[in-house]
Amino acid sequence: MKLWTGTLYLLARWEVSKARRSNRNADENECEDILPSCLIPSVAQNDCRDRVLAEIDQDGFIFAVEECDIEFFNTRETMAPRKHHRIQIVLTSGFVRVRKSVLRKGNTGILAYIRDSIQWELYLEAAALLRLRGVAGVPSIRRIDTGQGVIEMDYIWGRDLRHVFADGRSEIDYEDVSRHFSALMAKPEDELAREITNLLISVMSRGVIPRDIHAANFIRAQRSRRVYLVDFNLIYLRPVPGWRSHARDVASIVRP
Repeated sequence: MKLWTGTLYLLARWEVSKARRSNRNADENECEDILPSCLIPSVAQNDCRDRVLAEIDQDGFIFAVEECDIEFFNTRETMAPRKHHRIQIVLTSGFVRVRKSVLRKGNTGILAYIRDSIQWELYLEAAALLRLRGVAGVPSIRRIDTGQGVIEMDYIWGRDLRHVFADGRSEIDYEDVSRHFSALMAKPEDELAREITNLLISVMSRGVIPRDIHAANFIRAQRSRRVYLVDFNLIYLRPVPGWRSHARDVASIVRP
């Protein structure tokens, strides 16, 4: 299995490097579901410089950088520190994007050190997003910077399904959310379940096998109401051996 794990990384790295050499590491089309920058108070005040606007915490709540944006972004007072990634909402050339980078895990063992050093998670997520360019329900990748260790993609304006199930509460009951999501996916006739299922099928048709399917990774867009899959941190890629078993795991969720 370790051999296949290494092969997975090498394939992802090759695909990202190939895209960057050919200048095909970003989509050109704009998405209707990104947050219009003109709605952000600090931008509406003619502050259009590229900068970090806000940060997303572990529970998916947003915390503004500038005081005048607090009422627009913030929905609770205390930020829950992120465990694995730093996720920021940024303004870039007038567009609102998500910037994602991996948090260094510190003294957690030689394997974690190696994965951090070779930018394992960056290359796998970037490779997945590159394969999924043009798929409805997947945010477009906009920038890959291996030097800074960041990926930028469209910021989909909406609520992740944790918050949909929590119905606006400022604290997330993860057991309750998990029950809601499992019950939803057990109802193939439900419109939302069908949309999630069809999205996962579209993603897998591009050779990307999601391995982390839960409510936090899906966003219901405010404008179109479309569901987006927004996290590809834990994935497998076809044709690396072992992909079929991971695909069967996904099938057991979407077709219980």
